[in-house]
Amino acid sequence: EIGLCNFPDLNVGNEGDVCFISQSGTHTINFSSQAPLRGIRVNKAASIGNALMLEGADYVDLMADDPRTRVIGMYIEGVRDGRRFFESLKRAAARFPVVVWKGGMTEAGARATFSHTGSLATPSAVWTSMVNQSGAVSVAGLDAMLDAVEMLSRGRAVTGARMGLVAMTGGQSVVITDTFANAGLKIPTLSDSSYEELKSFFNVIGGSYRNPLDAGGTIMGGGVNSGNLARILDILDRDPVIDAIVLEIGTGLRAQRWATHEDELTGLLDRVAEFNLKTTKPFCVILHPAHVETIVARAKQLARERGLVVFDSFERSAAALRVAHDYWSRRVAREAREK
Repeated sequence: EIGLCNFPDLNVGNEGDVCFISQSGTHTINFSSQAPLRGIRVNKAASIGNALMLEGADYVDLMADDPRTRVIGMYIEGVRDGRRFFESLKRAAARFPVVVWKGGMTEAGARATFSHTGSLATPSAVWTSMVNQSGAVSVAGLDAMLDAVEMLSRGRAVTGARMGLVAMTGGQSVVITDTFANAGLKIPTLSDSSYEELKSFFNVIGGSYRNPLDAGGTIMGGGVNSGNLARILDILDRDPVIDAIVLEIGTGLRAQRWATHEDELTGLLDRVAEFNLKTTKPFCVILHPAHVETIVARAKQLARERGLVVFDSFERSAAALRVAHDYWSRRVAREAREK
C-alpha cells in the first residue's frame, strides 16, 4: 500500500487482503512475487527469521487485527510458546482462513530447521492435531500455499465436498475423477432432472454426461459459440447434489491456435466468466501446461483478469479445493457448536 518492500521488483501500490508470515526470506520473496501473477493481492508480508524478539503469534495477532485481512498464510519452522501460538491461530481462523506450511515435518527436515532457525522438532502428529484443532489448515509447499490462498481469497466458500466435474476428453474425465476422489472429495451422480436436460442435447458419441462430464464433443462439436458450455454449467449450477463446479479448459490442440486467434480464447473466457458471475457455487477452471506454455500463461492471465480462479492441474485444483473445504467445514461445525 505504501510501497515499502525489500526488493524494487516486488509488486507494490495495490492494497491487498492477503498477509504472509515466514521464517524464510526466500519463501517470503517467492510468495510475494508470485502471488500477484495469481490475482492474489498481498497486504503485508513479514520475514521473521528465528523470531527471537517477536514470535509468530505476534505477527498472526497483528495481521488478524487488520480489518482488510481476508486470508493469512504462513511458513513456520517452530514456536517457543505453543499454547499462545495455538490461541492466536484459533482466534484468527475463527474470522478468516489461516493456511500453515510447516517446515521440518520429517526427521531429516527437523535437523535442517534446527540449523536454519534453531527451531526444535515437534512431532508431526502433534503439530497436525494442533493446527486442525485451531481451525487453521495445512499445506506442504509453496505451490500448495499459492493454490490454497488463491482459492480461499478469490473463490467462494467451499462448504460442501460434492464436485461437478467437466472434462474435455474421455481419458481426462477418468483421471480428474480419480484425482478428486483420492483427495477425499465426492463425485456424485446427478439428479434425474439434470440427466433429462443433458440427454436432450449432449453428444454421447465419444462423450458421457454422468459426472464427470466428458464434454469436449458437445462443447466444441457445435462450435464454441453454440451455447452448450453455458447449458452444461447452468445445469450443474441448478443441481442440488452439486456443491462446487470444476471446468477443464483443454489446451492440448487449441493453445497453438490461440496464438493467432486470441479472440476465440477471449470469447470462451468471457462466457466462462459470465457464468462465474452468475453462480453462487465455488467454481474454478483448469488450464494444463502445454507445448506452447507462453500461450497457456497468457490464457491464465486473461482468465484471472476476468475474476476466474485458475489451476495448473487436476492434482493442484483437487488439493486446493480440499484445503478450502477443510477450512470452511470446520468453521461451520465450530460455529454450530457455539450457538
